[in-house]
Amino acid sequence: MTTYPSVSTSLVLSVAISCAIWGVSARADDIEAQLANGDGFEINSQGTNVVRLRVNSDGSVLVPALPAGAIEDQYLCFDTTSGQLGRCLTPPTGATGPAGPAGATGATGVQGIMGATGPVGPMGTTGATGSIGPMGLTGSTGSTGLTGATGSIGPIGATGATGGVGATGTTGNIGPTGSPGAVGATGATGIQGLAGPTGATGSMGTTGGFGPTGLMGVTGVTGGVGSTGAPGSIGPTGSVGAMGATGSTGAAGPTGASNAINCSWITGAPATVGAAMGSTGSSFAICAAPRTVAAGGCEGFTSVAIARSQVIGTDSWQCFFNRIVTIGNSNDLSAQAYCCLP
Repeated sequence: MTTYPSVSTSLVLSVAISCAIWGVSARADDIEAQLANGDGFEINSQGTNVVRLRVNSDGSVLVPALPAGAIEDQYLCFDTTSGQLGRCLTPPTGATGPAGPAGATGATGVQGIMGATGPVGPMGTTGATGSIGPMGLTGSTGSTGLTGATGSIGPIGATGATGGVGATGTTGNIGPTGSPGAVGATGATGIQGLAGPTGATGSMGTTGGFGPTGLMGVTGVTGGVGSTGAPGSIGPTGSVGAMGATGSTGAAGPTGASNAINCSWITGAPATVGAAMGSTGSSFAICAAPRTVAAGGCEGFTSVAIARSQVIGTDSWQCFFNRIVTIGNSNDLSAQAYCCLP
C-alpha cells in the first residue's frame, strides 16, 4: 500500500474543491477552468467578496479562513504519485521533545488524624521535633563490695648449696726444645816429640788421645707456654631451698570513692533526616545545671549520610547530619551527652 504524507484536516475542503475542478479523468459533466500564468480561480462569499478558496495557476490552493477555523481531530493524507486523498494509514507523530525541568518540591503538610486501620500505605511525613523533656532522676549506685587486702610477700628461700668444683683440665703440650748451645773451643796441641834416628820406616804410631772437653755452651731460650687445657665440666646444680611460709593477711584498706553517681549519659530529642539527597537534621543533648558536658556522641543507624559531632558551650552536645545519597527511607538520629557534677 502507498503511504500518504499527512496534511491537516483543515485543508479537506480546499483540496476537495480543487480536485473537482482539476480532475484527472474529465467526464462530460466536469466543470473546467483553464487559467493563464499568474491568474487564479476564486470562490468568494456572497455580498462581502471575501475569498473563501483560491486556486493559482501554479497549482497552489489557498483557503484564507483556515488560520481562524475550528480545530478538527483527524488527519488527511494524499498519494504521492496520483494525488488521491484519503485517511492516513498511520497518524503522523512529531519528535519527542526534551524533558521539562523538575518541578519544585511542595511544602510538607501537617500530619492528618489517624483513620481506621487499613492496608499499609506509604510512609507519612515526619512531624515537627518536640521540645526536650526534663532529665530523669539518676538512680542510686549500689555499694561496691570490699576488696580483700593483698598478703605480704613471704621471705626468700635459702640459697641452694654451691655445686662441686669441676674436674681439672688436661695439661697443655710441652713447649718446643731450645736451640743447641755453641761448640766448645778445641784443646791445645801437644809438644812434638824429639826426632829419632832415621831408620827403617817404622810402623805407624798409635793415634794420640783426645784433647780435653770444651766448655758447655750457653743454655737455650725457654720454650713458650703451652695452650690452656679445655675447662672441666660444670658441677651439678644444688637443690632448691624450701619455700618460705606465707605471710599473714594484712588489714583491709578503706574503699575508694566512686564517681559513677556524679556522671550520667543523657539522650537528646531525635532529628529526622529525610530520604532525599541533601536532607539535613540536628539534635542537641543538654546537661541540666549544675552538670557540665564531659563527652558526647551520636546515636542511631543510617546510611550514606555524614555527621558532625561537637560540644556546644559547657552544657550541650550537638550532632548534625547531612544525607549525601537518596535512599528509600528516612532515619531518626540523636545526640548524647555525658554530664558530670563539678
